[in-house]
Amino acid sequence: MKRAAQYLRMSTDHQRYSLGNQAAGIAGFALAEGYDIVRTYEDAGKSGLTLHGRPGLKRLLADVLSGDSDYDAVLVLDVSRWGRFQDPDQAAHYEFLCREAGVAVIYCAEGFANDGAPASTIVKHLKRVMAAEYSRELSDRIRSAKRRQMTSGCLLGAPPPYGIRRELRDPDGNTVCILEKGEQKAVRSWRTYLVRGPKREVRTTRWIFRMFDQEGLAMGEIAQRLNRRKIPSSTDNPWDGTKVRAVLRNELAIGYWVWGKTSVPLKGRRVERPQTEWVRIRVMAPIVTRAMFDRVAARLDAKVRGEQLTRAEMLTRLKRLRTERGGLTRRAIDACPYTPRAETYVRAFGTLAEAFRMIGFNPPTASRWKLKGLRIATLGEVTAALRTLYEAHGYLSHHLIRDAATLPSPSAVSQRYGSLRAAYAAAGYTVSRSEIQRAGWRRRMERLAPAAGGARARLASRAVCGHLAAFRKQPRGF
Repeated sequence: MKRAAQYLRMSTDHQRYSLGNQAAGIAGFALAEGYDIVRTYEDAGKSGLTLHGRPGLKRLLADVLSGDSDYDAVLVLDVSRWGRFQDPDQAAHYEFLCREAGVAVIYCAEGFANDGAPASTIVKHLKRVMAAEYSRELSDRIRSAKRRQMTSGCLLGAPPPYGIRRELRDPDGNTVCILEKGEQKAVRSWRTYLVRGPKREVRTTRWIFRMFDQEGLAMGEIAQRLNRRKIPSSTDNPWDGTKVRAVLRNELAIGYWVWGKTSVPLKGRRVERPQTEWVRIRVMAPIVTRAMFDRVAARLDAKVRGEQLTRAEMLTRLKRLRTERGGLTRRAIDACPYTPRAETYVRAFGTLAEAFRMIGFNPPTASRWKLKGLRIATLGEVTAALRTLYEAHGYLSHHLIRDAATLPSPSAVSQRYGSLRAAYAAAGYTVSRSEIQRAGWRRRMERLAPAAGGARARLASRAVCGHLAAFRKQPRGF
């Protein structure tokens, strides 16, 4: 018998294309045509729109192209199981790769023979176009249905933001319960609506708006205040500027739920949709006044618009701020209404220090560089010291730099290069973020565990493993 592999794919498990039905159809074809199925590749619950996210098809192509396949054909139920690629040439390309490697792709349930004849080629191409068109029509129907549900006030999929909760209602509009984090509805006919959250979260939301609007605090400063008072955020992680921005930007603060700002059509690129296509509906009483929300939005938009400025315009505004305040700090830049954010200057000039230098402002950095009695070193001297440290230990970390007698503090090094990772790269130590984290924990292990084994070493090892588990739950950047 001829040796063959079979490829199975389904996007959902409640359709006629279940893996079991496909395998049964392919088995009947193999028995009638004299094929012995020796290997199975499957993608359960995977969309056929792209190759991404389909490990079964990727593994099949890798085996065929590497020459590790021990079969001469791949059996697929029909053209749509091979894929619903929006470009029919993409499906043809993958089939061509298999054919060039000596492995034929055979569609078992199709009415044409995949023999390369002109008639078969035309029909196969039409089948591929029809499979792609089916996905497009299904996408349009699903989006229309979602839009109708959103217009009626139902929540679709997205988790509620801070200060908001999901209320479950039956078809008659009666409240069933308030869904907690991670809970889902048990009855398909029930609908989910958005309502105000606990009173403490509503008060916190108003406080965040007042701090930003009336006190003029930056988002990082607001996050620090919230963390000092040990106010929990919407996740298990502490507050940061991103979470504060999400609260300030969300129109649910004035009672409106907005849906459809962006979309990913047919698993392609994310696109921004025009405001005329957004769904904006009133779902609850406002938490803050419309006037306050508009003032906050205008201030945030001014910061975003700053990212569109040229480098010369950014420096002009920075020089104006220095003249008004007599000095410059990251906090002052973030709080200023006419300058971009400090992160924008870092992206444009590499570091804030470089932006300061270009407007003739030299902050008093001597104290930071002389913490260990060192003079202010040039960038080349610091790089040489880092390279010597790397050659001595085989890796670099925050702790190694802190303990080195020839280097300033890690924060000073990070400010000079923009980040510790950039400093490592300058010294020839190019690593990923996870490797940098492991290097830091390796240094801690060296401090906790003695060179010899024993109970103390095992205890230290368990302690470090516990820290690593907590670190993974709450990743931090440099």
